[in-house]
Amino acid sequence: MLTEEISHHLPQRLCAEINDICIIKKSLPEEIRIRSKRRASLTYASENVMLDTVISEDEMKDIVKSLCKNSVYAYKESIARGYISIGDGIRIGVIGSAFCENGSVSAVYDVSSVIIRIPKKAETAAKALCDMLGCKKHKRSCLIYASPGEGKTTLLRSAAHILSSGNDPLRVSVIDSRDELGAFLGGIGLCVDVLKGYPKEIGCEIATRTLNSQLIICDEIFGEKEAESLASAVNCGIPILCSAHAGSIRELINRPGIDTLHKKRVFDLYVKIERDSEAFKFKYMPMSWEEADNARST
Repeated sequence: MLTEEISHHLPQRLCAEINDICIIKKSLPEEIRIRSKRRASLTYASENVMLDTVISEDEMKDIVKSLCKNSVYAYKESIARGYISIGDGIRIGVIGSAFCENGSVSAVYDVSSVIIRIPKKAETAAKALCDMLGCKKHKRSCLIYASPGEGKTTLLRSAAHILSSGNDPLRVSVIDSRDELGAFLGGIGLCVDVLKGYPKEIGCEIATRTLNSQLIICDEIFGEKEAESLASAVNCGIPILCSAHAGSIRELINRPGIDTLHKKRVFDLYVKIERDSEAFKFKYMPMSWEEADNARST
């Protein structure tokens, strides 16, 4: 069943239909996709479940207004970046008609689609990955990669929980730039610091210089600035655990930013995530430097 954090923003008839599907599927969807004047849909792994509910333009305006706590203007900058965060790790993609200035989006109006991503609590999902990373003495950095929707954020969140808990925890810094990765990391026994809303390059600097971190975790590496900040952290002796979108090692290594990190030999492991018909099943595939270099040239 939908939580109150989500359901009170949506029309009652849509919530009722979603809850009916949840009962049939015996789980919450990964995403709720709402489109103005179109049928809503749910995402379960690679399956798209079309609903009967069609959201009107007025209902879409009400949904966006509710998500923005009745002050859409206050969320103007966030919406221009394509998302709204409503807490508890719930990130909501928002798109519509863009107004651009100097090559960047400065405002979005007439919102046409809202995509609600529902975070999953899977505290033990990363156990195999954490075993590969080893203990404090080994300090191994790792990049996990997969196509969108394969569970990278859930895996990172699980790793943060495992590695920051227990009798001999690591001091873990989680850079949660989009208020999503830090969900379910509020336990009183966790040796974790969540840098909520910090850009990755700033978060890495703080984690390195101020927090004396033993591990930095962040999601979705994108661009040269982020890559340089992560490389700097590793050069200061702090291992990193990160994720990136890519369907293959070749796609991964040829991406800007990742290419920089590869050339600097930042990562000790490349790990691909795969899923089967069951939600949040992972297959871990370590990739050596030599294999990655060979993939680049093929």
